[in-house]
Amino acid sequence: MTTTKSALPAKAPPPWDLTGSGYIFVIEPQPFSPTQAVPLPSGSYDPFAQGTPFDQSSNFHGGVGAILVVRYTTSDVGPYDELMIIPGNFKNKLKDGTTSFDLAITRIYVSTKESVYNGRQNWGIPKHHADFSFTPVQDRPRSTMLTVSSPGAEDSFFSAILTRSRWTPFAFPVSTKLASTSFMRSILRGYRPTLVQPALSTQIDSSKLKSVTSEDASNLVGSSAKFAVTPTSTGWSKACTISPVSKARKGYGDGVGFPEFKPWWGGLGVELTEFNMVFPVPEVVE
Repeated sequence: MTTTKSALPAKAPPPWDLTGSGYIFVIEPQPFSPTQAVPLPSGSYDPFAQGTPFDQSSNFHGGVGAILVVRYTTSDVGPYDELMIIPGNFKNKLKDGTTSFDLAITRIYVSTKESVYNGRQNWGIPKHHADFSFTPVQDRPRSTMLTVSSPGAEDSFFSAILTRSRWTPFAFPVSTKLASTSFMRSILRGYRPTLVQPALSTQIDSSKLKSVTSEDASNLVGSSAKFAVTPTSTGWSKACTISPVSKARKGYGDGVGFPEFKPWWGGLGVELTEFNMVFPVPEVVE
């Protein structure tokens, strides 16, 4: 398998304004420990990040994480699809010497090279290019089968059945502003809706790249610093569920291209029927 070089996508600096729809599923949490690191599931980092400063495995302390599937209809780089995992909380040292525990995206795929290039450069988000397939499930009008695979690959590294719930005929308003209220902060036990993304390496082992993907290495740019970014969003939501594609394939990720995980609440999640999001200019925290 070989890589081909092409002209770099046009730069699209932050902030970004995005609209779209999507699904959010909380994954079964690992107990949060402020003093002891917790093991991450295999596949949480891509082979190019392992062993680099971006690999924060030793700083993972558990807590609540999530899987997100997003379909952006508009963005500063056009429409694209997205799959990501936020495993939970990572320990960070701030400029003032204090310690915080923050969310981070460790594995993420998008359907366009423009999103790969700019997401990595703007916010240190470790995006990779992948092929997405959304297929209606026969005789199940509320269900869609999602598969995600490396460009040109026959086998997928992620698959799932996404089903809209019949129990929520009406959509309910949602907003990230709710996470800033004292009530929600008490429920979330101090979590904040901020992503802290370590600096991405600018050095990609091309031989390793060729062994796992046909991606264009020139799009896999690094980032200049550790960034903190707090996206804001408003929209409308309904209930939904996630389930395996078949009994033979009980899980969702293959543990290599995407980590294995167990959905919480029996696979119950939130369908974002529509949303408006702003991804702002990040703050340099280190």
